[in-house]
Amino acid sequence: MKGNVAHNVKKRINILAWMNGGGLSRDVDVLRAALAQLGFTVFLNRELDGVERRVSVSGVLTRLHASRLGKAMTARDWLRRPFDLNVHIEDIRPGYLWMAKRNVLIPNQEWFRDWCRPHLPAIDAVWAKSRLAGRLFAELGCTTRFVGWSGADRKEPGASGRKALTALHISGASREKGTEAVLDVWSRNPDWPMLRVLRRTRAYAGSLIHWRERASAANIEIITERVDEPTLVRMQNESALCLCPSEAEGFGHVIAEGMSVGAVVITTDAPPMNELVTRGTGLLVAVERSRPMGLGERYVVSLDDLEEKIRLALAMTDAEREAIGQAARAQFEAMNEGFRERLAASLAAIFAEADGRTDPASPSELR
Repeated sequence: MKGNVAHNVKKRINILAWMNGGGLSRDVDVLRAALAQLGFTVFLNRELDGVERRVSVSGVLTRLHASRLGKAMTARDWLRRPFDLNVHIEDIRPGYLWMAKRNVLIPNQEWFRDWCRPHLPAIDAVWAKSRLAGRLFAELGCTTRFVGWSGADRKEPGASGRKALTALHISGASREKGTEAVLDVWSRNPDWPMLRVLRRTRAYAGSLIHWRERASAANIEIITERVDEPTLVRMQNESALCLCPSEAEGFGHVIAEGMSVGAVVITTDAPPMNELVTRGTGLLVAVERSRPMGLGERYVVSLDDLEEKIRLALAMTDAEREAIGQAARAQFEAMNEGFRERLAASLAAIFAEADGRTDPASPSELR
């Protein structure tokens, strides 16, 4: 992804997101890295300083921005805005809308809150990380573009495809990773190899989480303290199985990272999880039931089918697991490259619109 840095550095992009130490922080890392590679000047949750603060009544400006008159005035650049683009991740920040010529939303459909809906008319485009999100926000009348997303590459340099026959489950502080299902199934199979479970005792906002902290079988290790990055990467690289039967995902960073190291990823046969893992690149677990969650659904996997898919992975030869891992790695690389290309095209389109040009493409200007 080659960028015309001299051209792009003039564009100021403000990312608006809650740095929660989990998936949202991963999203910010992905976006900042991609935008920096394209040569943009990137800010994170940037407040206006005294020089830039021209109007303090942001609520009035937000309503004006969403109105027909506000759109027309924006076209004439009625206000010198400090940013060329705001990128709202998960939530819409209404107080920031007026600060940029264009606003885009990168949502997590299961966490899209009702109070954000009235601000959707002020969003110029929704950039969807999954096909599911694109469809759901198109149904709300939003202009959507599928950009996909990128995961962190956890493969250690020089790492071979051969892994220890152990399993890793990472839930962090999330209650939607299917952790209880994993523990229930593994507990009733004491002859299985070692399972490591990484789960925190406090939620992202700091509240205490009441869930199992002690292993119920000798072949389960529950780690509640936060491990450092080198230790986490080592665990990911040495584990043959990555268990992530998620109930809901905005993208699926744990799934993508498991694919990056060539593990056999076992996840939920429902979107967006089955958009990442497809036939031949991992194993999909049947859904037993679901219920609404935000704009999306929360899926609970069948314990019997989860047990069956784990047995299938454990019964494979090393060569069979390595073949699946290699296919998963190839899909991970294609996913990341596709994201970079679609992001460049989406930026070209949004800036063409902001500049009043009729050609929405020309992504080469931003690559």
